Amino acid sequence: MYKNLLHTLTIIILFTSCQTKQRRSGINVKDSAVVNKADDTNSLSTLDTTIFLSGISSSKYIGIDLNDSVAKNVLYDHFRLKGLLTSDNLPNIAKLTKKDKANLSVEFTSIFKTNLNNNKYSDAVITYWLTPPYAIGHCWQPHKAIITDSDTGYQITNEEFIPDNYAVDSILTVKGQVTILGYDYDCGNNKTLKNFKVRLAK
Repeated sequence: MYKNLLHTLTIIILFTSCQTKQRRSGINVKDSAVVNKADDTNSLSTLDTTIFLSGISSSKYIGIDLNDSVAKNVLYDHFRLKGLLTSDNLPNIAKLTKKDKANLSVEFTSIFKTNLNNNKYSDAVITYWLTPPYAIGHCWQPHKAIITDSDTGYQITNEEFIPDNYAVDSILTVKGQVTILGYDYDCGNNKTLKNFKVRLAK
């Protein structure tokens, strides 16, 4: 009987240990909109719509073409002017003030290049985290904005032109028509709700 009891306790401990590891494996997955996308979205409905952008016009810009480094610098300069923190100048976590903790921090994540104002310089949809400093968790999803060239250089426009739960897969340009392809992701329920096809107009 004593041996049976020990055997039963050993099984329970092993089972509990496995369950704990499985739960912990899901902690701190930041880019959940990408990592947890449903395996098969072909059967989902597709939202097919058009978004009209503002502030997109031709420019006399002459300079370096848009790339990851330029986009990141422009994004960080844009939000610093609004008083936000950026991932490249965060204070040490132990030295965060009460004001810092109440603020938001910006971190550049990706760029989807296209051409919106029909010149030789690239424009783009960019994605970025906008969270409390050092925030962790699996349901933060990236925000989106447009970056385009202007007479004075590249600038951020059309912040939040698309909901942050809309994850961007790619951008297609056909005969001058720019279209974003992606999906609507419900992070709380770990579920892709629908695909989307969004045309950008100006």
